[in-house]
Amino acid sequence: MLVSDGVFIATTNLMDNLDRASLRRFDLKLEFEYLKPEQAWKMFKEFSKSLKLPKVAKEFKQEIQNLKELTPGDFAAVGRQNRFRSIDNIKDFIKRLEDGVAVKNKSNENVMGF
Repeated sequence: MLVSDGVFIATTNLMDNLDRASLRRFDLKLEFEYLKPEQAWKMFKEFSKSLKLPKVAKEFKQEIQNLKELTPGDFAAVGRQNRFRSIDNIKDFIKRLEDGVAVKNKSNENVMGF
C-alpha cells in the first residue's frame, strides 16, 4: 500500500460527465447545493455588513430569497468585485448578485470540467 502525505482537492460543475471509474479514486465526494432562501438572506445581511453598506431593510428579503441558484461563491465574487468597482448601495449589491446568477443560466455548449 502506497501512503503519501498531502491532500488533493478537485472540483467540477459537471459531475454527471465524469467516468464512474474516476469517481472511485476519490475517498470523499461532497456536493454543495444552492443556498436555501433563509441562508441566502442571512449571508446577504452578513456580506452587506462586511461591505460597510447601510443596515439592510426587510423590504429586500423577498428579493434575495427569490434568487435561484445562489451560492456562497456568488457572494464572494461580488465581494472581490468591490475591490475594483465599489458597491454603491444595497440595490447595487442585489443587481450584482442577479447578474452572477444570470450568467449561470446561460447555456454554453463548449463546457469543460475540472
